[in-house]
Amino acid sequence: HPSGTDATIGKCARGGGIHTESGTDVTITDSIISDTVVVAAYDASRGGGVFLGSTTTAPSSLTVSGTTISGNSAEGDGPSGALGGGVGTEYCSVVTIDDSVVEDNSVTASAARAFGAGLAINFCDSVTVNRTTVRGNSNYVSAAGVGAYGGGVYLSSVTTTTLTSSTFSDNEVVHAGTLNGNPLCLAA
Repeated sequence: HPSGTDATIGKCARGGGIHTESGTDVTITDSIISDTVVVAAYDASRGGGVFLGSTTTAPSSLTVSGTTISGNSAEGDGPSGALGGGVGTEYCSVVTIDDSVVEDNSVTASAARAFGAGLAINFCDSVTVNRTTVRGNSNYVSAAGVGAYGGGVYLSSVTTTTLTSSTFSDNEVVHAGTLNGNPLCLAA
C-alpha cells in the first residue's frame, strides 16, 4: 500500500507509488495506491501513482484488478510536461484494468503539455478496461499555446482499445483557465 509518498527528482520523476522499466510484467491486485506525488523540473513527470516504462524491444504489461488508485499527482514544471496522474505507461504490450477505481488524480504542467489525469497510456498493443470507474480526475495546464489532453483517460498509439461496463464521470481539463472538458482523449 504505497501511500503518502513524495518522489521528487530534480531532472525527471516517475512512479510515485510504483515504478518499473523495460520488460517487466506487473500485476497489482486488491491494493490501494494513494496520495503519491512526482515532480519533475527539467523532464517529464510520469505516473503519479504508477509508471510502467518500456521500449519497443522490451515491452512490459500491466494488469490491475480490484485496486483503488486515488489522490496521486504528476507535476511537470519543465519543457516536457506531465503524463498520467494515476497511471502512466509507455511502450506496453498489454494494459488490463478490471474492477478498479481511478479517482481524484491530477496532472499539472506550467510550461508544457499534460496528458491523462487518471490514465495515460502511450504506444500499447492492447488496452482493456472492464467494470472500472474513472472519476474526479483533473488535468491542468497554465501555459497558453500548449495542450491539455484527457481529464480522465488519454490513449495514444494504442492498437486495440476495449472499454466494457465502465464509468467515466466528473473528469476535467483546464487549459490556461478555460475548461476544455475532454474526459476521454484518443489520439492516433
